[in-house]
Amino acid sequence: MQSLPRRKSPRLKEYDYRQAGAYFVTICTVKRLELFGTINDGVMALSPLGQIASEELLSLPARWQSIDLDACVVMPNHVHAIIVIEADAQDGILAVPTDPSVGTRLFASAADPSATPSLGSIVGNYKAGVTRFARSANLIDDAQSIWQTRYHDHIIRSEGSLNHIRAYVEQNPARWSEDTFYSVV
Repeated sequence: MQSLPRRKSPRLKEYDYRQAGAYFVTICTVKRLELFGTINDGVMALSPLGQIASEELLSLPARWQSIDLDACVVMPNHVHAIIVIEADAQDGILAVPTDPSVGTRLFASAADPSATPSLGSIVGNYKAGVTRFARSANLIDDAQSIWQTRYHDHIIRSEGSLNHIRAYVEQNPARWSEDTFYSVV
C-alpha cells in the first residue's frame, strides 16, 4: 500500500504561535457548505448552527485569560476572526484558561490549565466546541463533520494591516458575492 505524500505545514516555520500578537484566522466549513446561514441584503442571517458558531467565538475571551477577540464575523461557510493573544504582565503566561467552570462547553477537557495554548490549540478547541455543542443540540449527527481539517492564519504585524483586516472582516457580509468563499449553490 502506497502512503500519501505528507502535506507541508501552512504555519510559519520557527514561529511560536503562543507568543503575544494579533492573528487573523479564517476557518472554513467542510466542502465550503453553507451551514451557518445566509446573506440577505448584505446582512448575515445566522442559522441555529451559525448561532452556535457565533456564541462560541464570542465566548473565547471569557474562556481564556489572555485572549481577546478584536473583529469577527460568521459567514455562511466560514468564520473570520482577529484573535489577540496578550502577554500576562505579572508572569508572562499567555492565554491561560480562566475559571475552568466557565469553559465547560468549549474547553471541557483542558489537560493542563497552566499550559500556554498555541493559536492552533485555540482554533482546534473552538472547532471541537462548536461541533460538540451542535451534536448535543441534535443539529448534526455523530458522523457529520462541520469543519475543514485546516485553517488559514495571518500574523498581523502592523497597525495599518490590523485596520485593513478589520475593515475586511466588518465589510465581508456586504461583499459576499465577491468573496473567495462564495459559491452559487
